[in-house]
Amino acid sequence: MTYEQLSYFLTLADSPSIAAAAKKLHISVPGLSKAVSQMEREMSLTLFNRSRIGTSLSYTGRQLLPAARTAYSAMLELDRQTEELVKSNRRRLRLGVANTMTKQLMEQMARLEEQYRLTIAIMPTKQIVDDLRAGELDLGLIIIDRAHQDQLSGLNFQSLGTTRSKLIFSPDNQLNTLERPGKEDIARQSFVLFNDSLETDLFRSLEKKTGPLHLMLKTSDPSTIFSLVQNENAVTMALEWHAQNSVFAGLSDLPTLDLSPWVDNCFAVGWLYRQGADMQEILKSMKQLGDIVG
Repeated sequence: MTYEQLSYFLTLADSPSIAAAAKKLHISVPGLSKAVSQMEREMSLTLFNRSRIGTSLSYTGRQLLPAARTAYSAMLELDRQTEELVKSNRRRLRLGVANTMTKQLMEQMARLEEQYRLTIAIMPTKQIVDDLRAGELDLGLIIIDRAHQDQLSGLNFQSLGTTRSKLIFSPDNQLNTLERPGKEDIARQSFVLFNDSLETDLFRSLEKKTGPLHLMLKTSDPSTIFSLVQNENAVTMALEWHAQNSVFAGLSDLPTLDLSPWVDNCFAVGWLYRQGADMQEILKSMKQLGDIVG
């Protein structure tokens, strides 16, 4: 018996009817009936008795049932061990991502999981830098402004492009009615921020230009941020790349305000890894991400 034939035989043997077995196996009743008949012809044995009241194991079928269960369990275990061996032979890749889990990035990560033993951690850029130096990560996807790029000394940084920060608000916010909002208009807003050092630094830089700002909430839950912007007239800050490619489809449709007049607003997005580490094959497979950022 093949793996598939064993599955059909055992499922039909354990089911009250051929219809119930076919439903469990996600095939049609005629399809299962034909497969079982073909199996019986190949073995030159009658495994099931058929009658108007249903299908039941024959004497021969009952005799073979224990051995069939053992063989099926052995095949399942063989599959499990084979899969574990394949996984163990894949190259390990520990990836740190600086709060940039966009739709495109998730698609790229799914492809990487097919080739590597992948572990992903979302963390601030500074922690990615520290963990790379400590050997606890193999690769990082970071966002960094010009003021902090000296933190990357001794590491390789491969830029994917640059992006800017935007103030994001609902269509009902007063900012949406102003042709050229000023710092006093920004100062009247209530902010909700993602719990990230980059946004915290950006918020503090903005306060130096506008004066004290009202911080409503800091959270690691993007759905909460989106809800507060939509329903509570809050504003948030996000990088242009984030907003355009967010998993929250409506975010890219909200009004935005460029923060360049008030803050240093050029951020580099790129891969970070230790000097001497062979990352070219991995980075080549992720080239599409650079096309999205750039």
